[in-house]
Parts: sequence; C-alpha cells; structure tokens
Amino acid sequence: MSSSVWLQAAAPLLVLVVLRVLPKGEAEARHPRLAEAAGVLAALAVGTWNVAQVGGWFLSPAVLTASDFTQYCHAAIDMGRGAVEEVATSRSRFAAWLPGQLVSSVGVLDALWLGSTLPGVLLLHLGTYLWARALHSRAAGIAAVISIGFVPPVVTMTRTVTFYPALVGCTALATGLAVAAVRWPRAPFFVGGAVACALLPLLDVRGLLWAPAPLFLLGVGVVRASWRTRVVAALALFVAFEASWYAGQFAYPARAQGMEAQAWFYADEAVRSAGLQAEFTYPPVGGGFVWGRTPIGTLPSTFAALREISEAIPPGVRTARAAMEGRTRNLMPLVPLAAAAGLVAAGALLRAPLRLGALLASVAPYAVMVAQAAAIIAHPRYLGSGLAGLPVLVGVAAAALSGAGEGPRRFPWREAALVGWFLLLGSRLLPPLGVNHFLEVRHLGDEAPASTVLAARSGRLQDGCTRQMIGERRKGGTGDSVLFPTPSAAAPHP
Repeated sequence: MSSSVWLQAAAPLLVLVVLRVLPKGEAEARHPRLAEAAGVLAALAVGTWNVAQVGGWFLSPAVLTASDFTQYCHAAIDMGRGAVEEVATSRSRFAAWLPGQLVSSVGVLDALWLGSTLPGVLLLHLGTYLWARALHSRAAGIAAVISIGFVPPVVTMTRTVTFYPALVGCTALATGLAVAAVRWPRAPFFVGGAVACALLPLLDVRGLLWAPAPLFLLGVGVVRASWRTRVVAALALFVAFEASWYAGQFAYPARAQGMEAQAWFYADEAVRSAGLQAEFTYPPVGGGFVWGRTPIGTLPSTFAALREISEAIPPGVRTARAAMEGRTRNLMPLVPLAAAAGLVAAGALLRAPLRLGALLASVAPYAVMVAQAAAIIAHPRYLGSGLAGLPVLVGVAAAALSGAGEGPRRFPWREAALVGWFLLLGSRLLPPLGVNHFLEVRHLGDEAPASTVLAARSGRLQDGCTRQMIGERRKGGTGDSVLFPTPSAAAPHP
C-alpha cells in the first residue's frame, strides 16, 4: 500500500484519540463546559485534518478555480492597493477585505485561500458541529464533521479560491447557533446567531437569501426564552442588522449588481450552455436589491422578480446533456445516503418534536438550493452550497444508530473505529462517488483555463491578474499557490 493509504487508514484512529477525551457519564455531568469545549476543539481538529489531508485525497493537490476567478483575483488586488471603487460590482468588498490585506505578503492565490477559504471551511465545521450537537448529541456533532470529508462537492471548498466558502461557512454557523437557540434559549446563542445572520448579506449580495431560516429559528427560540433573554435577543438582532445595513454601503458600491441581475446571470449561463433561449429581460446593471443600498421595502418585488426569472427558464435546460451528466456524476450517488440519513435522523427525533421541527426548518433551504443547482448547473461548486447540510443528517443518523446520546451510555468506539477505517480505506482504493476524475481538472467552471498558474503564463487571464501573478514570480515566487502548488508549478518559467 502507498503511504497515503496508510495515512487514510490511520486517520480514524487520530480522530478517535480526539473523541476519546470527550467527557462521558458522570464526568460529563460534573464538567459540562469542559465537555462542550472539548467537542468544539474536536470539531476544529477534524476541520483542520480535512483541509490538510482529505482535500488532497479526493481532489487535485492544487487550488481550484472557476470561470469567474478573475473577479475574485481583481477584488483582492484592488482591496490590497486601496482601490476600493475598482472592485467588481458583482463582488463584496467586505469579503475581499481580508484577502486584500494578505496579497502583498503571500500572493493572490494564497491570499484568497487564507483570507476566505480557510476561515470559511473552519466555520463550516464549527457550525456543522453545533448544528448536529443541538439536534442530537456531541457524538452526532463529531460524526457530522467527520462526514464532511465524504461529500465531494463540499470537500471542493477546502481548495476553492473564491468567496463562496466564507459564505457557506457563515451560513452553517448561523444555522447551528439558531438551532442551539431553539434547544437552549440562552443569550450567547442569540447574540452569536444574530451576528452570523447579519454577516450573510455582507459576504455576498445573495447572502440575504440564506438568512430567513436561521432568523425563523431564532424567533422560535425567543418565544421559549425568559423575558430577560428576549430583551437581549431583540437588542442583539436590532444592533447586528442595523450595523450590517450601514456596513453594506462599504461592501457594495452604488452601482453594484443586485440580486435580480446576478440571478439572471446564472440563469442565462445555464440557458446558453443548453443552446436554448429564454423569454426574460436582463435587469439593468446596478438594478435590483443591494443590501445597504436599496430600500428594504423593495424586497417583495425582488423576490417576485427572482421567481419570474426561475419560471422563465426553459424546461429543456433541465434535460440538457450537461445538466444530466452533472447530476449523474455529482449528485445521484449521494441521493440514497441523503434519503436514508434523513429518514433515520427524523425517526430519531420523533419523540422530540421541537428538535424535529428545527431539523426540518434548518435543512429545507439547503434542499431547495440543491434542487435548483441540480436543475440548472450541476457543478460541484454550486451543489456544495446546498449539500453542506447533508453531513448534519448523516451525523444525527450515525449517532442515533450507534446508541450515542445524552447520558452515561458509552459510545461504541471499537465499532466506530472499524467502520471509519473501512470508509477511509475504501475511499482511497475506489474513486469516491465516481467524481475523482472530474474534480482533478482543477477547474470547476465551464470556459476558463484549467489552471490559474498556466493561464497566467499564457496571458489568458485579465491583465491585472496576469501582471500580479507574473510580478510575484519575478520577486522570487512562483505566481502559484505555495500552500497548494500545481504539479507544473516546479517547472521552469518561460
């Protein structure tokens, strides 16, 4: 066996060592805060392991890019040199701020990864743990974060240098905190949930679409809370969203593309890819709802416009060859797992109707996102946003089947180790869900070059990105990611 196979075989043992320190039984009752802290640290440890190792097993060792990479590249460069007004109108300056601070020291690709991808992935693991933990138990939370590594469209986020990982991670955190507020209506969950929800529209103009579900759950938690906690929750929501609204004027310029314009762009991309035509008109650039810029009272008309755009997509798009191949390759292998995990998880919570309702309300927007992505553009980078909810179902189902839960009952460590060993070993010996080859192209879009560093060498990227990456090489760098270099990065530069 290769060394990577042995590493995978040993991975469950490493995870189990972390899990072993979780207090159980009487110790758990005596030190609840220690138990929760250990669970959070274990979740972050698994997230770090997924980033460092699992992404490399399932994907190319290089970073992944997309057809709109130049927008993220320019956003980071422009923010780094203080040219705020030159950031692309379709991207958030708030999301580009941290990568922009890192460009001059680590280069474009690593700045995007360190400033957006890594924080987003860690937030995804933390949010997933809190989400499954609140629905069931600590064992469910740990099982959920472990299962993230077995959902390839979600694993792509460990290598994707865009702003999507940050949005997906913040959404998972908001959902996890909101579900926790439903089960334990305490002030810290309301404050954290309010802040996480308020960040969503700042990271992406469409981020507001992810906020209703966690906000609804926070509302349910408020109903169950004491009067003092209700006051704290109300103040937290008001202050967080008031601050977010004013921050929106920094995040988006006056000419920013609204939600309608961006929805049209992706719908039009799907229609053109299928060789069809749609009967909808393009909203003017700068038109549509923009957080912090457009009156909040226009939201109903925005939602109506989004529905019209969706209904105007020809049925032929869903049966186009590219869409069908994408569903077959990236989604259908996961459907049996999702169905089985969903049924088991729901069955496990039948005696806890409040948590069952929280499960359904929290998973619903993810299911809608998967359905929309699968029907139009079934690329992993689109499906990954919705499939980020699947590990929660798997975690709750695994914990329920193992008999883990609240109380002194011990987790079946030997059985878990055996199952985990075979899962990880099998994922190395067999192509995971049949998508290895597709993900190894190092490009998740449909038209741009396969590798950003190769594109920079050939001059096929926009001038600003090309100059930046070539300049990095002239300063002694490679113009490529140092953290995740492409296989060709070591080749001599022309």
